[in-house]
Formats: sequence, structure tokens, C-alpha cells
Amino acid sequence: MRRSWLALVLVVAIVATPLSATAGSRSKIGKVVDDRDLVRTGKWTSKASATAWQKTLSKSKVKGARLTTKESTASGGAVSFQTGPDRGKAQIFVAGVKKATVKTAAKKKKTKVVQFTGSGKVVIKVKTPGKKGVYVDVVALNDVGVPPSTTPHPGAGEVIFTEWLAEPTNLPPADGEWFELQNVADDTWNLDGCTVTDGESTSALSAADMPGSSVFVFARNTNVAANGGVTAEGAFNLSLTANDSLTLQCGATVIDTVTWTTVTEGATLSLDPDHYSAAQNDLAANYCLGSAPYGDGGDFGTPHAGNSQCP
Repeated sequence: MRRSWLALVLVVAIVATPLSATAGSRSKIGKVVDDRDLVRTGKWTSKASATAWQKTLSKSKVKGARLTTKESTASGGAVSFQTGPDRGKAQIFVAGVKKATVKTAAKKKKTKVVQFTGSGKVVIKVKTPGKKGVYVDVVALNDVGVPPSTTPHPGAGEVIFTEWLAEPTNLPPADGEWFELQNVADDTWNLDGCTVTDGESTSALSAADMPGSSVFVFARNTNVAANGGVTAEGAFNLSLTANDSLTLQCGATVIDTVTWTTVTEGATLSLDPDHYSAAQNDLAANYCLGSAPYGDGGDFGTPHAGNSQCP
């Protein structure tokens, strides 16, 4: 059964630890802050949620109640809210400047990720609580304590999906799922502020600059000791299912999209290396199952390594 981001989302098991820099890239520290680690002003209560990051949300029904980060972002980030019936509106401020007004009322409970720009401490403020309040999950901060990157985002087709594991064998999905991105250009790109979506939920990405021709892996759990042995450059918070899709988007530009209608437990869907392009990875015939064991989770695939030729 599908979960929203931050069972996810992003979205998305993200760990609130520094993201390691890739060789040749600038120094970068990204951080995801759990709702319980935000400074509360006004009345907030913790609410258990199986689909939330760390399984908790912060809820307030008080107009003007605030959640504030202890650290500052140098280049924006994202806030994850839970939407639902009779929910209220929230505002996002960075260094005292209003960046967004967010409507969280919806017919169904879902995750809503709202990106923001700017540098400074982040405040989420309840504008109107509605009947049931405002529910906040996590805040993702880009470049904590370092200057923002001047590296551009990729263009359409310049970074593509090449492999993903949607159904691990011996680990829960929130620990074992991952996907791989290949930079098919010679240029270095910045993925900060880019998102990955499955059409229902969206996860904000944060990672070091991506050198030309390099491979990045994003995992729901970036702890190598807990995710089956996968080293990841960043985290995401979407639950991958047997009939699903992934879309990488930077700003208004769709970089790449892949879809699939079936998975095999314990094996990745792996793109044949002869078909590394945004057009060729749209075709199911260009994929085969991962056949090389990796890590310690009992699954098959080639995270970070070159994909095997399909039969």
C-alpha cells in the first residue's frame, strides 16, 4: 500500500545528519530537522503518524503559533506539511521575510512539500488554524553554514534515472528503497531545490554538486548500516510501488521521467547502458532485472556501479 512522502517525503527516510560531499564538489552540509527539534512558540502538540518522518507531527490550532529552526539555511530548503479536511493555513518566513502562504486543507490526508528560498532561520507560522489546525512534519535546510552554490541546475534530459529498487527483500521499504541518477552530460550540475515526485507526493532533494558523467544514488534511508549497504549522496521520501513513476524536476523544468508497471522482489529495474538517454529510458524493453548482489540486504543491483548489459 502506498504511503505519502515521509513514510516518506523526500516524502523520504531522510536522516538529519550532514550529507557528505562528493569528490571534486564544493563543501556542503544539508540537514533535515524533525518537527520535535524545532523551537515552539505558542501551543503545539505532538501527534503520532505512521506516514510521517520519525512518525510524529507537530500540530497547532492557535493563530500565530510558530515553529523556528535553531540553525540557518544559506540557500533555501523545504517544509513538509500534512494536509487534510478542515486544516488551516500556514506561512513560511526566512530571516523575517515571508516566502509562502500554504493552504493545508484538502479532501484527503497527504504530504505537501513547499520549497522556499533565502538565507537565515526558518519560521513556520499558523496564519489561520481552521477547525483542525496546522500539521508540520519536517524542515529541510540547504547549505547549513556554507555559501550557496553557483552551479546551475541540469537541463531537460541531462540527468536521467538509470536504476531503482522498489521492493527490497529483507528490509522494510522505508529502509531499503533507492534510485540512481546518471549525469549524461560533461557539465557539473546542482540538484539543490530540485524535486522528485511520483504524481501523488513530492520530495525535495539536497546533495553536493554532481560532476559530469557521475552517478548519484538517493535512498530513503541514508544510513549504510541500516539500508542494506547502499552509499547515498542524498535522501528522498517517496514510497515506491509496483506500478509507479518518478519525475525529476528543477524549478519549472522537467529533467527526466520514468514509469513502470511491475517489480520483482529483491531486484532492481536496471537500464541497459546502451540506452542511457532520457528518450531511451522511457521504454520498458530497455530494462532488465539487477543480477549482481550488493551490500548486506540480500538484494540485486548495481548502485553506483555501471549497469550490466541486458540479455
